[in-house]
Amino acid sequence: MTNKGTPLVELRDISISFGGIKAVDRVSVDLYPGEVVGLLGHNGAGKSTLIKCLSGAYQADSGEVWINGQKVEITNPRDARAHNVETIYQTLALADNLNAASNLFLGRELVTKAGFVDDAQMEAETRKIMARLNPNFRKFNVPVSALSGGQRQSVAIARAVYFNAKILIMDEPTAALGPQETQMVAELIQELKRQGLGIFLIEHDIHAVMDLCDRASVMKNGQLVGTVKVDEVTDDDILGMIILGKPPCKQGRVMYIGLDLGTSGLKGVLIDEDQRVLAEAVAPLTVSRPQEGWSEQSPANWIAAAETVMDQLATHGLSAVRGIGLSGHMHGATLLDAADEVLRPCILWNDTRSHEEAAELDDDPQFRRVTGNIVFPGFTAPKLLWVQAHEPRLWERLAKVLLPKDYLRLWLTGEHVAEMSDAAGTSWLDTGKRDWSDELLTATGLSRGHMPRLVEGSDVSGALRGALAARWGLPADVVVAGGGGDNAASAVGVGVVRAGEAFVSLGTSGVLFAANDGYQPAPETAVHTFCHALPGAWHQMGVILAATDALNWYAGLVGQDAAGLTRGMGPLQAPGKTLFLPYLGGERTPLNDAAIRGAFLGLEHATDRAAGTRAVLEGVTFAFRDSRDALAATGTRLEQLIAVGGGSRSDYWLQAIATALNLPVSLPAAGDFGGAFGAARLAMMAATGAGAEIATLPPIARTFEPDPSLTAAFDAGHARYRAAQSAIKDLT
Repeated sequence: MTNKGTPLVELRDISISFGGIKAVDRVSVDLYPGEVVGLLGHNGAGKSTLIKCLSGAYQADSGEVWINGQKVEITNPRDARAHNVETIYQTLALADNLNAASNLFLGRELVTKAGFVDDAQMEAETRKIMARLNPNFRKFNVPVSALSGGQRQSVAIARAVYFNAKILIMDEPTAALGPQETQMVAELIQELKRQGLGIFLIEHDIHAVMDLCDRASVMKNGQLVGTVKVDEVTDDDILGMIILGKPPCKQGRVMYIGLDLGTSGLKGVLIDEDQRVLAEAVAPLTVSRPQEGWSEQSPANWIAAAETVMDQLATHGLSAVRGIGLSGHMHGATLLDAADEVLRPCILWNDTRSHEEAAELDDDPQFRRVTGNIVFPGFTAPKLLWVQAHEPRLWERLAKVLLPKDYLRLWLTGEHVAEMSDAAGTSWLDTGKRDWSDELLTATGLSRGHMPRLVEGSDVSGALRGALAARWGLPADVVVAGGGGDNAASAVGVGVVRAGEAFVSLGTSGVLFAANDGYQPAPETAVHTFCHALPGAWHQMGVILAATDALNWYAGLVGQDAAGLTRGMGPLQAPGKTLFLPYLGGERTPLNDAAIRGAFLGLEHATDRAAGTRAVLEGVTFAFRDSRDALAATGTRLEQLIAVGGGSRSDYWLQAIATALNLPVSLPAAGDFGGAFGAARLAMMAATGAGAEIATLPPIARTFEPDPSLTAAFDAGHARYRAAQSAIKDLT
């Protein structure tokens, strides 16, 4: 079968613990209509525990259950049945002394008008459904204790199907059956597939999975080893997954790695030539804030995180890797001496200490003219002026300035290289010409010699050092792609690489990103105009500094996790009296104000935690609307958006954004299409010579349309938000 459209079931990042011990640890699996997915593993692997969160027998500690593209809550078996989920256990749960019809309708008997059990009608309905499922079934009037194993399975399946099951969970349906009975069950399963049902098969028997299933998801010690198509692997491949705990590496398979250096962690993904994610790994990072407005990280911690991630990916076998791509948070100033030793902690993108230096540079008209952008305090160039003024001894030793991901590249390849999308955020790049500006470098006391060499994101920037290749079992000729800044790489990952395509990112910060095939700067709008990660392309974006960061801040304030605050919010409501301005660390688009701070306004006795949550979501939503208006002022028109980032898990938030911006917002069906995936795509381009054609849009699960009944209310809410914005400007 071909997996197209919306999955019938998605179990997303499910974790289940008993007594503090994780029985299931962040496992994600999916199931499509007309498909059988086998869940395999030793006893204690976690497969039965995982699937019981779908049947309602267990509740997950964290994670989400989605059915037909909608997030659902399943807290008991009644909930499961309401969502057309039926479970057929190995013991079958049939009443041995009753016949097929009585078992099929047990507890839900048909009755006559007089109120008596209608045995004749129940037998007629049973014969009708059996004719479709198992035409050879004839024993309608004998107790099921007299039936064979295959015939008993027929009765149990008929019971589930009659009551409108769309999703079946089957526990070892062929266990202890002979060949003839096993064949009967196999034919039943094929018929269910033809009728469009999806089946999860809990199994220990590899042969049964190979015979009955389309895909196999293997678990070990509560974690997902991997999911494979059974027609692409052998019995030994699956056995190896069960025993060794890693996916098979098929002869001839080509793989690529994407590394995304985020502020809170470094993520790595391993993909194959079909862009399927084979493995992923994450290592956490922390931010140091030694003074108000400061934000720093030690580059040594980035290397340690990269080692951790690569060590984890290496357990899956990396001998077929041909390329590595890099993505990372932008604007950071990583300062090196002549021996490539780090001079001080990296000053990050959200550090505002250099706001005076930024204003000084922005007053020089050549910066906006050449770069196409305002010089924001978070950009790289003003940070160097601050170092020159406040750390003169370090300034004297300065030999190279690298962006954060490019310091990882130096470690990987030994090369000083940057690429266009990241370099565009330094205030030193001639964005239209895609080259360093000697004039701007001179204006900040630097020269081209302080800068890394420039390449396009899809170009080869260097080769992996031999010692690292040997450490992780990679070939000697692995190339490292130029990569991209975090947003440009995410755009490649989500397929936003052509003019007219756009996405909204609900991450720590918020981004409204639009791809362009030409350079169209408008710095007066505070819109960022940068090079894209692909040659001959640019992009524009409105940036807000606190998106999920604002929600997480509020969650900490009220003592609850962010997911709990947004769970079960119900349908979209009109904005209330309470307003929230999300300027926790200043704001970029459209304010360009490092000093402004956030606020709650309109608090009243009726403002409870739920009202506060809605106000926070609305405040970030209105900030996105400001960015939409700023983009429109440059001539960029958006027709629809793709939603990415952790905040896109909130249906309420996406519906609010769609309504406030008057744009359809589409949510990808499944998968992580962020910076790491985009970096892996860029690695594929660098290694193969492919281009934008491989950066396709993801399958869409569903689209949130603007709610016309609330459009006027959100327009009014945004007007109040803008008025409040002006009112607090000089107070915070």
